[in-house]
Amino acid sequence: MAYNSNNDDGLLETTRSPFNPSQQTHGGKKILRFLNDPRNFSGEIENNGGRLEGLSAAALTWWKRMDRIRVSADLSDEEILLVAGDHLTGKAELWWNVLGFQYQTWAEFSTAFKKQYAADQEDVWWQELYSLKQRAGESIDDLSLRMRELLVLLNNRVDSFHVRVFLGAINPIIACEIEKRDLPRTLDMAIMEAKKIERSLNKYGAASMDGVSFRSLPITGGNQGMGA
Repeated sequence: MAYNSNNDDGLLETTRSPFNPSQQTHGGKKILRFLNDPRNFSGEIENNGGRLEGLSAAALTWWKRMDRIRVSADLSDEEILLVAGDHLTGKAELWWNVLGFQYQTWAEFSTAFKKQYAADQEDVWWQELYSLKQRAGESIDDLSLRMRELLVLLNNRVDSFHVRVFLGAINPIIACEIEKRDLPRTLDMAIMEAKKIERSLNKYGAASMDGVSFRSLPITGGNQGMGA
């Protein structure tokens, strides 16, 4: 990262200090007073509350937290890079000192950071997305939250793809009913239609649709009827 070390004091006032409410005084940074100080990232597998946390997952959790701070507080590239560098420890700090500091924008840093610590995680997310199926007793809301989380992690914004994946993941009876109508153009529209059908099925005791019982729907490819 290219920045003038003489400016560090000013940057620290608008980046590190916002986590201290008593020092928060100006502008778009005020929201940071409501945020917890982000955890450090060491670049190593750590014991998090008795649970071993995988390196890729830990790296991306840390990155998402930093990116949320950047957006919420409207930090400049220089500011968020200073904050990020200050929250790297151990092997990750060594990586920063050797390579990371040279990146001048958050986008450049993000690409390099993910390549270094989470190169394999994206494949895992794609696999999870394509194998996503509505589980027994799982509502449309529950499924859509799981799906949205994966789409955010994958940074995929293609509406038609979202709709196709969603229809392939939900109960096939609900999906068939949606496709009988005009195919939704967005994921939000598809979810809304699916929830309407789900409510009707629950309201009428999971009655049959076109002769196929929703309550007794067998497990097929991970799907199962969502009987009340």
